[in-house]
Amino acid sequence: MILHIVAGPKFRLAFNDNTLKLISEMEDGQGRPLWLPDIVGVAPASVLNVPYVIDQEIDDIGAGKKFMFCGDFDRFIIRRVRYMILKRLVERYAEYDQTGFLAFHRFDCILEDTSAIKALVGKGSVGG
Repeated sequence: MILHIVAGPKFRLAFNDNTLKLISEMEDGQGRPLWLPDIVGVAPASVLNVPYVIDQEIDDIGAGKKFMFCGDFDRFIIRRVRYMILKRLVERYAEYDQTGFLAFHRFDCILEDTSAIKALVGKGSVGG
């Protein structure tokens, strides 16, 4: 595998929990697991020794779906559009002697370098 040549120190994978579950059950050709759990204080959890992040908004594995992203996520810029707005909902929960809170926080994002992150797309269905 030539992953170490391509992947720099900021290289990460991103996928959802369902994909992680499938990866955690996979092994390489020598019977070693692809996923290694977190060892507290020693090493973070990894897939093929590559760190990863979980994002539930990424699609599940499927034909034609972008189910995994990889690259330098430092090139992914997040911008706060507005400060957080917090509303206190006293009347709605007064009957239960509770107070509810509702928060709004608006963000935007952009990929600074479009070649920094790429998607892994599921192979199309056979015969269809």
